[in-house]
Amino acid sequence: MRAAGALLQTGMTLGEEALREARFLALNTVGGDLSDWLSLRYQTPHIMQRKRFAELIERRISGEPCDHICGKKAFWRSEFVITREVLTPRWDSEVIIELALQIYQRQPPKILVDIGVGSGCLLLSLLQEWPGCYGLGVDLSWAACELAKINAQHLALENRVAIIQGSWHAAVASKSADLIISNPPYIVQSRLADLAPEVRDYDPVVALDGGADGLACYRQILKDLARVVKREAWVILEVGYDQKETVDTLIRQEIFCQGHGKSIIWGTDIQGIDRAVAFRMP
Repeated sequence: MRAAGALLQTGMTLGEEALREARFLALNTVGGDLSDWLSLRYQTPHIMQRKRFAELIERRISGEPCDHICGKKAFWRSEFVITREVLTPRWDSEVIIELALQIYQRQPPKILVDIGVGSGCLLLSLLQEWPGCYGLGVDLSWAACELAKINAQHLALENRVAIIQGSWHAAVASKSADLIISNPPYIVQSRLADLAPEVRDYDPVVALDGGADGLACYRQILKDLARVVKREAWVILEVGYDQKETVDTLIRQEIFCQGHGKSIIWGTDIQGIDRAVAFRMP
């Protein structure tokens, strides 16, 4: 495929990845999905479709991520609308879903709260897994809140979720949450400029910037956490690939040393790296 060759020459993508991206953009051009790929290969595209496809390839060559070009991203079992106003869902974050399902194998939580809801991918994915659960998503960004509402509607979950604009858990009612989840900003501020262009230039900096040591947002979440959770509630947080020790220490200082936490477990990604931490409140 010529388009794959063009992407390969840019150096941004390699081999199979270039072919996958070209296929993804081609399907987006005609409004199909992977099940349409075989039939599409034997069709002669309309001149407008060829023009549209060429435009998408040029955008990708210029550095714009495929997900932003198409305005959607697959995550867990669903597809989510995304914009540059929210962090793009990534497979790393699915560790939060896996850890939550592991913890609540017998009885799902009744009230789930997602702090920094973004696109809603975490909150809505868990609501799909737990039909009897209700969710609350909080985000400082009005645009993120509106997008999360759109994704809830697309997944027919709008009757089981509320999305509100607010700062961390300040807007969450006291003793209301059975489970709190969050993928907070955790990139050390001095490293932001070194991020891959597809992240640095297209994800909102407010969703990336973790302050001078990468822990600023964890401190905000842990502060006054005992106020908003119910008895024996769980808290699950995503962490950076190299943050296990520092986040573990912070949790033990801020939660366990205050007599709040009861247990702590870690969830690993497919590479065996600890990427999510869960701890239980008394």
